[in-house]
Amino acid sequence: MYSTSILRKLGSGEYQVKLSETLTSIIKQINKAETEATIASIFENNLHYLIKSFFGKEIIFHKESGKNFFRHKFLGRIDAISNGLVIEYKSIDKLTREKDQKNAISQTKDYLKQIHNESGNNYQGLVTNGKKIAYLYFIGDEIKNTAFSTIEVKDLDRIIQSLINVGSKQFSPKNIVSDFKSTSHITQNLSNSLYDAICTHKTQKTEMLMEEWQVLFRLSESDKGQNQDIEKRRKNYRKYLVITLIIMRKNIWLSMFFKHLMR
Repeated sequence: MYSTSILRKLGSGEYQVKLSETLTSIIKQINKAETEATIASIFENNLHYLIKSFFGKEIIFHKESGKNFFRHKFLGRIDAISNGLVIEYKSIDKLTREKDQKNAISQTKDYLKQIHNESGNNYQGLVTNGKKIAYLYFIGDEIKNTAFSTIEVKDLDRIIQSLINVGSKQFSPKNIVSDFKSTSHITQNLSNSLYDAICTHKTQKTEMLMEEWQVLFRLSESDKGQNQDIEKRRKNYRKYLVITLIIMRKNIWLSMFFKHLMR
C-alpha cells in the first residue's frame, strides 16, 4: 500500500506538472531514437528519474529476463520487468500496422501466461514504442488487453503507480475470497460496523426497505414452517456477527436483513 506521504504527492499539482514534463521529455527524445534499445533506455531513464527525485524511491528494471530470473521454466526473454510489470519495447515503425500490434500483444500474453502457469502470479504487462501503448492484465485466469493508443500523461501516472506500489495485492477473485471470506477478521469487522450502523443509525429509507423485504419473504415467527429455520438463522448470525448478547426478537429481523444486504 502507499504511504501517506506518497498518497499526498500523487494527489498534488506538482506531480501533474512533473508527469507533463516527463512526457514531453520522452516524446522529444523518442523522435530521435532509431533502435528498440534506445527507446527502452529513454523510457526507463525518464521514469527512473521522476520516481527517484519526486518519490525518493529506487526502482530496478530487470533486463532481458528469462528462466534465470524467474527460476522456473520460461521460453523467451522479457525486455524489462519491475515490480510485477512486464514491459515489451518495440521500435517506432513496429507498431504502425495492425498485424504488428497483434503480434506484440500475442508475444506479451505468452510471457504472462508462462509466469502464471509456473508460479501462479498474475503480472501486468504493457507494450510500447514510446509513442503508442497498450496494456495487458488478468481478469480471473484470462488475459485481457487494451487497444493501442497515443501515450498521455495518464499513462505515465498508471505506470508509475504500478512501479512504486510495492507490496500491493492484485484485484483478483482469489484474493477477494481469501481476504473477505466469512471467517476473515476484515469481514467480521466490516460486518459488525455495518450491523451497528443499521441498528443505531437507521434512516427512513432503511426502515422502508426492511419492511418491503419482510413482506417479500413473508417472514413471520408465527409461521410454524419457518420457525425452526428462523431459529437456525438466529444462531448462525450470532456467530457470524460475533455477537455475544442474546439477540431479541426485534433484532433478528435486522440480522437477517443485514445478511441479505451482504450477499
